[in-house]
Amino acid sequence: MKNKNVDGTSTGTEFKEAEFDGKLAEDLRQANPADIAAFIAASLLEMRKLAVTFKMRFLVYLLEMAYQEAEVQADNATQKDP
Repeated sequence: MKNKNVDGTSTGTEFKEAEFDGKLAEDLRQANPADIAAFIAASLLEMRKLAVTFKMRFLVYLLEMAYQEAEVQADNATQKDP
């Protein structure tokens, strides 16, 4: 989340639950948590590749940590499924 401009408008993205209303939100509520975590892991891996290409070392580290956590979450969610 970024700071607000002098006029009070936001300069960055902020989490708003209202953004997830509608059909997309309903689809996500019914989604398999393991599949969502696996998708997030795959997305993070692609972003990590970009960061490696442009030598953004700290960002590579952060994305790698997030990727590892997403993999753990995917494995945990898979184990919970019957």
